[in-house]
Amino acid sequence: GFEQLFSRKENPEDMQKVELKFPEDGRISLLQLAVDLGFTDSKSEARRAMKQNGLKLDGTAQTEEYVILKNQSEYIFRFGKLKMCKLIIR
Repeated sequence: GFEQLFSRKENPEDMQKVELKFPEDGRISLLQLAVDLGFTDSKSEARRAMKQNGLKLDGTAQTEEYVILKNQSEYIFRFGKLKMCKLIIR
């Protein structure tokens, strides 16, 4: 429940899962991803969140817009405290 998620920083079991096609160069824009997922309305808002350590992949705050992801992998993508999903790279 609520306490489990916030006091222990656990990820919910029923988290939204999003499948992404592996890009040819492996690079993904986290800002565009946040917009595409509906986590934010604009890339500039996503950039502000990033500057405040609000964009995380597997619990690590991201500071660069583009990240290199591995094919056939899963990542937990968090935007702020409440918005998150599991990214499945295929």
